[in-house]
Amino acid sequence: MRRLAEHLFKSSDAKKVKAAGVRCRAVNSDGPTVEHIVREAQDQRVDLIVIGTMGSGAIERTLLGSVSPGVVAQAPCPVTMVRW
Repeated sequence: MRRLAEHLFKSSDAKKVKAAGVRCRAVNSDGPTVEHIVREAQDQRVDLIVIGTMGSGAIERTLLGSVSPGVVAQAPCPVTMVRW
């Protein structure tokens, strides 16, 4: 997953976003993910969080929890969820 995130962050689309003057960065965490993302957003005073979701079903969410809804609930800014 980390390699995929790094690949996407270095993609031509990411380069176009940066060239347009949008500051962005990928953040990987080995700790409590929701808390880490929310803390980074607060510390960096971000305007928007874009987060991927794998479209987990009800059983998976019940058993494993879900990062995306947790970030949406706690984020200090708008969150865009992208299903992939």
